[in-house]
Amino acid sequence: MKFKDVEYNTEINKLYRYQIEKIVDLAINWCIMNLGQRKWCPNVFVEVVKEEVTNGAGWYLAYRHDPEIAINANGNLPAMDLVDTVIHEYAHYLQPNFQETYDQLSTEYEYYNNPLEVEARETARKYRKKCFTEIKKDFKYGRI
Repeated sequence: MKFKDVEYNTEINKLYRYQIEKIVDLAINWCIMNLGQRKWCPNVFVEVVKEEVTNGAGWYLAYRHDPEIAINANGNLPAMDLVDTVIHEYAHYLQPNFQETYDQLSTEYEYYNNPLEVEARETARKYRKKCFTEIKKDFKYGRI
């Protein structure tokens, strides 16, 4: 499948790995340009993995100096959900003192009601269409 043919509901299992990685890369770059970066740690490492069993489509690892986002490309997620996952995990990267705060809130709230999860879901929901639309322009005009 060509990039220009990728739509919101295109299942990522129909894409080549390099295409998935390119979508993730473009989504991360969109996040950097539109959501900003942490001043104390401006770089985040992003990796596309294929895990058979996972607790989600992505996760954020809050290493002190080398934070990492992993995006799981296994399964039949629609391309829009892939972009949503990237934004969700990037939102965690932007949350100050993520690991300490997350662990503390996890004792008070269940995963779904954890305020940091709620905030990340809201950020992803707010920006996913805009991000995907801008990525789609790169597909359409052959910039990738």
